[in-house]
Amino acid sequence: MALEYADKLNALAELNEEAIVYHDMADALVGWVERHGHEPIAIYDYHKCIAICMNEGMEYEDAIDYLQYNTCGLWAGEGTPAFIHYFIDDEADGSSDKF
Repeated sequence: MALEYADKLNALAELNEEAIVYHDMADALVGWVERHGHEPIAIYDYHKCIAICMNEGMEYEDAIDYLQYNTCGLWAGEGTPAFIHYFIDDEADGSSDKF
């Protein structure tokens, strides 16, 4: 059973009250990242973020530009979220994308 967004926020806040979240990308919040010597931070599915932008009317390239400038490319301090890019097997899914 998938967690509700509020439950995800509460779980993340228990781990790190300073973790930054992007509410407009709620459906792309997939978990958190831990690294030695750092507090946990939110992690978003990059491809889900693209889909959210496209569902709001952006073209694919515009969605990428938006994300690179406004989210992925934004540093807001130690609590800044991370974005996961999955390796895609283009032979398995018929896609021409490598990442």
